Amino acid sequence: MNIILLMVIFLLASCASDNHQDLAAFIHEVNHNSVPKVVKVPIQEVYQPYTYDVASYRSPFQLSLKPLGKKNLTNKKNSLIKPDFKRAKQPLENFPIEQLTMVGTLSQSTLRWALLMTANGDIHKVTAGHFVGKNHGHIQAIDNDSISIKEIISNGQNTWTHRVRFLKIQDIQQ
Repeated sequence: MNIILLMVIFLLASCASDNHQDLAAFIHEVNHNSVPKVVKVPIQEVYQPYTYDVASYRSPFQLSLKPLGKKNLTNKKNSLIKPDFKRAKQPLENFPIEQLTMVGTLSQSTLRWALLMTANGDIHKVTAGHFVGKNHGHIQAIDNDSISIKEIISNGQNTWTHRVRFLKIQDIQQ
């Protein structure tokens, strides 16, 4: 074991040499004779900031004072449309129309009823003339697969207008 250790020390000591003159000369020659290539930096264009001016546009968070694409004239027909706030509310007027689902119809001779399901699962029987939804929706007609509802909504100019919506029959997934 001692012999192997002595041989390793001898080999390592024999590799050590102070004569590195040829290596130093090569490094000196490379450093002084080589010319690095200089790449020209491209000239940068002067930055022109864009000024985004929205002060002249209408705020999307406020009601428009005039309807888009129409003259700001109050239609006399629309000024006569008003919901009846004194009328007693019917049970389905407590639900937004989006939470009502048509699930079927019933017919007896000339009478036709629609079955509407509320968000909490209750089923109500309605006919033409009943009111539904929060926008003063008045049931106009009941077909086999849909209900026509005329709503009275504010048009943003302190007047009211009609909007017709349809509820179509839906499959119930239990």
